[in-house]
Amino acid sequence: SIVWRSNVPLAPGSRCVVKLKADTDQGLQSQWSEPSEVLTLPIVRKPAPPVVKATGWQEAGVSWIAPDTAGCSVAQYELQHVRLVPGEDISFSNDQTDVQQVEATELSAVLANLARESWYAVRVRALADEEGLRSDWSEPSKPVAMPYIEPLKPPDVVATGSGTVLLSFPEIVCIGCTPVDLDVIYSMQPGDDFKQPGGDDGQPGGDDGQPGGDDGQPGG
Repeated sequence: SIVWRSNVPLAPGSRCVVKLKADTDQGLQSQWSEPSEVLTLPIVRKPAPPVVKATGWQEAGVSWIAPDTAGCSVAQYELQHVRLVPGEDISFSNDQTDVQQVEATELSAVLANLARESWYAVRVRALADEEGLRSDWSEPSKPVAMPYIEPLKPPDVVATGSGTVLLSFPEIVCIGCTPVDLDVIYSMQPGDDFKQPGGDDGQPGGDDGQPGGDDGQPGG
């Protein structure tokens, strides 16, 4: 048999009909053969890197854009996350325990139970409705930090007048978040209930336990 390869660009997942005829060195030509039909292989392209944002102390939201396909449809997505080691390149393992499956109708997911005080990267790939067909993994997302606030040291308190005091304290160190408020409570005597300045409900205010944002990258 003779093998012939076409240089004509054919769209993936498209129908192609081929017929042959032979030319001779004497200018004679055969009749065209009966047609043969073939479907070019479908394709699902590699997604763009996902976007990851910390949404809690041990939780992150992931979103991505559906990739281009030809001759098939996306049936499912797979997400894989990796905990980063400071100073080392991003490297994903072949261990499937860190892979999360997401339905094709969804373009976002939540990663839960992540380690505090850690950085993560995420990648995504698409699985097609054609058996065994899947895209390559996307490039990794930008690293994201799980928010962390270093424990606060006791403030220095100095009396500045009748009924007034001045508080001073070291800078608040946050990773993956931004401090936007500071609550103060006090008691007049040891054993007394704490209360806020100007109030007597004994409850600290405004701390919902959520980070203020993700503004950093891991060092090294």
